[in-house]
Amino acid sequence: MNDMSTTTETGLTMRLAHTISEFAHSDVTEQSLREAERAFIDTIAVAIAAADDETVTTLVRALDTGAAAGPARSLVGTPSRQAAQAALVNGTACHALDFDDMTEQIQGHPSAVLVPAALAVGDEVDASGLQVLEAYLVGYHVEHLLGSALDGPAHYALGWHATSTLGVMGAAAAAAYLYQLDPVRTANALAIAGTMSGGSRQNFGTMTKPLHAGLAASHGIEAAKLAREGFTASDVQLEAPYGFLDLFSADSDLSRADTVREPLHDLGEHRLSVKKYPACYSTHRTIDAVLAVGPVDVDAIESIVVTMQPAGLEPLIHHRPTTGLQGKFSIEYTVAASLLDGGLTLPSFEDDAVNRPQVQALLRKITPTESDVPPVGPAEWTTGYACVAILLRDGRTLTSRCDQPRGHATDPLSDDEVHEKFVDCVEFATGESSEALLAALDTLRKLDHVRDLPLPSARS
Repeated sequence: MNDMSTTTETGLTMRLAHTISEFAHSDVTEQSLREAERAFIDTIAVAIAAADDETVTTLVRALDTGAAAGPARSLVGTPSRQAAQAALVNGTACHALDFDDMTEQIQGHPSAVLVPAALAVGDEVDASGLQVLEAYLVGYHVEHLLGSALDGPAHYALGWHATSTLGVMGAAAAAAYLYQLDPVRTANALAIAGTMSGGSRQNFGTMTKPLHAGLAASHGIEAAKLAREGFTASDVQLEAPYGFLDLFSADSDLSRADTVREPLHDLGEHRLSVKKYPACYSTHRTIDAVLAVGPVDVDAIESIVVTMQPAGLEPLIHHRPTTGLQGKFSIEYTVAASLLDGGLTLPSFEDDAVNRPQVQALLRKITPTESDVPPVGPAEWTTGYACVAILLRDGRTLTSRCDQPRGHATDPLSDDEVHEKFVDCVEFATGESSEALLAALDTLRKLDHVRDLPLPSARS
């Protein structure tokens, strides 16, 4: 048992705990605050859009028996709950449509965990909008730093879903910041969260993938609450043998965490990638490449070959999807639907849309493959690429390539485009606009009480 009066101050766990506990707003750039506000707009939008999704309604039905009322509000029109359970519901909703942001540095979806965790604790402690944004940035810093130390691709290749494994660490950091825990208790929160980490990629394409985000947000809050009450854990959990880094990656390297005490990672420089399509981000380059070809008579198609960078197909495990959830992780479906419909929207991932005979026939003509060298265009690429070759029955071949999809951190959506996505998501779920909520989120840092956010009212 760790003696709370003696700690290993030089280790990564304690150094990171001091960074969280002693964080000051002066470390945050204007660009980072703006990116965090955009993340709240985007993430709350996709959660509201998922209010009637079967994943969310099933979870709420399972939790409703004996659910305890509390101060933390819902994003999906259900009654307020205790913070950890509200974060479970909201986090699952944020990721249910796979429409939330991501970052290649983390190899996962940070905001689907951090936004619901920060909002739930913010409601509980009556935090300001600025404090909630700061908690988000603290959590993101922890995820980014630990993701670097783990080697995100190596971690992912082992089958772990970083949205969950790193997300619970970020959520614990965000909650510890809002609970104003001292460094020792913050270290314990991180160590407890390390024991709660999990999330198997085998569950991609099922309800359990979005549950990963909800569990990470919920467990992070629970870890911080336990630590707040004096619950103890190893103060070298992150760096020790059998600790977090060694358990979750064979290629972890502590030296990559040497920036632990430097200013928080600047989201102005390391922007999030915001999704244009409600599907696994690994499909987005290919979708943009298909759409760039222009309208194609699908009856004239003989075959289609999709080529991606090595490991690009790893998460796309459903080759003959029959549900909307599976369709989100199917390169064959997303290509077929893009060609037939001229784009992908939220209704594209309803079960009936996936099971259309014309879609099922076309996706069987699609062959996905990987290559170090793109078959179209320059041999060089950075984080990834997608090339599409459509062979027509008359012998012609239509080709297209996309290296970075629109909305990627290197080609970000404008504020107007993020706002438009928000309106589309809210109207999809409610048939109404939510101008007041959008306006409040757009200037979240100015809100004295995050409780004043006009979130959706509980449904009768």
